[in-house]
Amino acid sequence: MHQRKLAAFAAILTVLSCGLGGWAPAADMETTPQAVAKTLTDLDTWILVQPKAVSALADASFDLSVCKGIAAKDVPRALAQQAADRIFAASGARPALPDTAPAEAALSLVLADEPGKFPPGVKVDAAVFEQLGGQGYALAIEKKGVTLAARSIAGLRHGVTTLAQIANDRTVLPGMILHDWPSMKYRGVQQDISRGQVPKPETLARLADVLAEGKMNQMELYIEHVYKYKAFPDISPPEGLAPEESKALALHAAGQGVEIHPLLQVLGHSYFILNKPQYQHLRIGPCEKTPWIMTFDVRKPEAVQMVTTMIDELCETFPGELFNVDITEVDIDGLQATGMTPDQITDLVFNYVLQLNDAVKKHGRRLMIAQGPLDSQGHLSGMGPKLD
Repeated sequence: MHQRKLAAFAAILTVLSCGLGGWAPAADMETTPQAVAKTLTDLDTWILVQPKAVSALADASFDLSVCKGIAAKDVPRALAQQAADRIFAASGARPALPDTAPAEAALSLVLADEPGKFPPGVKVDAAVFEQLGGQGYALAIEKKGVTLAARSIAGLRHGVTTLAQIANDRTVLPGMILHDWPSMKYRGVQQDISRGQVPKPETLARLADVLAEGKMNQMELYIEHVYKYKAFPDISPPEGLAPEESKALALHAAGQGVEIHPLLQVLGHSYFILNKPQYQHLRIGPCEKTPWIMTFDVRKPEAVQMVTTMIDELCETFPGELFNVDITEVDIDGLQATGMTPDQITDLVFNYVLQLNDAVKKHGRRLMIAQGPLDSQGHLSGMGPKLD
């Protein structure tokens, strides 16, 4: 059953295993998806997602039950401990973390910032080094031990996940060399926590674990009103996410290599906030026939201030690189009823986006805009190439 579940998950993620450009593989490595799949099948090995290159080592295997420990020079001990825990959970064999690196029969974790620093056994030359990038890894399973090397912590973490998958339900690992890296820098899912039941933090933590198992690195939370803002405690329902539990969730996910970031509704889709009597003065209109487009009136500085304050709190709770906003399904009719022309509305939204960009950038974040209408040049329609 476990093998079938892994195979099904692998099929879902297969698209991530295909490279986007040509590269020069190491000699004797299988690199086509079909050949890689066959080699791994012959080795009774199931990996999520399928690696880019593999070479089977004949008459070579390593028994984790005789492993003398983990050698992890210049690697954070927390990652070495994670490797030991993952291997134990998969195989039942727990590698030790000795103070002195074992000289033989060891699992070696290596961080290397140039090709010449990669151990010879993993076959990383200059071309493969470039392909590995910031998230790839090279893995060699030989009679003398296991070597996992990467250019970054993220790459090592992905390699640990692969090694645990290889070790699932066995201690004797078949000999092989693997090279793998993601085809896309950002890989993940969006979880709508605002329309329907709000998942508990432990449920979202399990989702982060599942994403990490598939070597994804992003989880986006769709948020309209279900966060308990300190500045606006009357917005969220009782089951909304609280700041401290959300920080703990973000920290847990980061430990698995998954960044949690918000997708915040900052214009339309604001019914659950702006329909409250205390906030109705911040909306364009009541939108009685289409309540889902109830929109912040960003002509009012206090409306903009409310949104940017929410952004500040969410950035503090969910640290990371990205912050997504949605500016679609706006009460255009309400704006036009006040005499605004389409060009004026476009300028209004554009200037508002600039304010959002400033709000996000002061936290060192990168602004994303979900579902924004694009023109033929790929710019937000009517806004031109003005956003950085």
